Amino acid sequence: MALTIGHSVTKEFFHPARLIGQLIQVQKYAADKKGLDLATDIAIAEQIQIYSCEFRIKQIVSNLLSNAIKYTSKGTVSISVRISESNGHPALQVRVEVTGTGISKDQQKYIFRQYYRIRENSRATGFGLGLYISKLLAEQIDGKITVRSTPGRGSTFRCRSDWPKME
Repeated sequence: MALTIGHSVTKEFFHPARLIGQLIQVQKYAADKKGLDLATDIAIAEQIQIYSCEFRIKQIVSNLLSNAIKYTSKGTVSISVRISESNGHPALQVRVEVTGTGISKDQQKYIFRQYYRIRENSRATGFGLGLYISKLLAEQIDGKITVRSTPGRGSTFRCRSDWPKME
């Protein structure tokens, strides 16, 4: 049985810096409670607006941040956000980086699959749906999520979401 996410994507103008700032404030308590540093680099002026689906971007970034905090036992969770150009279109780039155990190459192949959980991290709760759902949501807004990781050093998750140029 395949999990499906609603296909109705409502795009509108919104302020990504404000949205990401709110999400960081929500997750800060969990990071503080675990003794983690939460480093932020939002390189977007607060008055800048983009045309995309705010709800889906909110869900994706929230999942990436909460997973980063959940699976990091000590050290730093970093989030950086910027606007760049991708394939001739403006794109929102979000990077969430964690220090920690990292993910082996073998497991990186499966991490965005439905119900997949990393075996070594048996203490963590969840159903293995967060990254899978985030991947589906990113695809619905013409985006993509990738991971780079080195065992023993940490992981970096990147989400890119393109939107059409407004002439």
